[in-house]
Amino acid sequence: MKVNFSNTYWLKTVRRALGAMNQEDLGRETDLRVNTIYRIESGKSSPRLDTVQRILDGLEMRLYAKYNGEEFMSVWSRQTEDNRGVLQLNFSNRIWLPALRKALGVTQDRLARMSGIAQSSVINTERGVRTMYLSTVQRIFNAADITTHLQYTGTFFAQEWNDFLASKGLVADERDVPKPTEGKEKKRMFAI
Repeated sequence: MKVNFSNTYWLKTVRRALGAMNQEDLGRETDLRVNTIYRIESGKSSPRLDTVQRILDGLEMRLYAKYNGEEFMSVWSRQTEDNRGVLQLNFSNRIWLPALRKALGVTQDRLARMSGIAQSSVINTERGVRTMYLSTVQRIFNAADITTHLQYTGTFFAQEWNDFLASKGLVADERDVPKPTEGKEKKRMFAI
């Protein structure tokens, strides 16, 4: 499912797509306070990336980035060819940003300038000194013409997830699906 983190309802939409999962259930799965989840869902707080990763892990979701522009396509295609042009992002480690920059073929300075953020923010995030806020990451995605897609990897809520997608008229987009790795079944991602 395509997700735009600028929309404050992204978490509520995903949580409700999983059926019976309420804020308290998500809090138990992620060790986050219900008030924190409420503040994120209501747009009163932009979470740091470590919190976003805890939420994604608790929801059994993976996040992928897909480049849609022209300027960096040749570099992006070479860097992500094994995954059919899709880059998996894991915010729990600090290599996600260098991997994204490498896939785009840009320097820290260029990424900062095109996103309108301080270069020190990029440097400190890559060094593990600082964790970015989700709103800052969305600025990077917007500036680089990157869309993000969520993939449900669990089994418990699989029927609820599929029903949600069907209710929205969503269909699998094979271009967004990473190639399966040897010995693992292929999972589908969905785009709105």
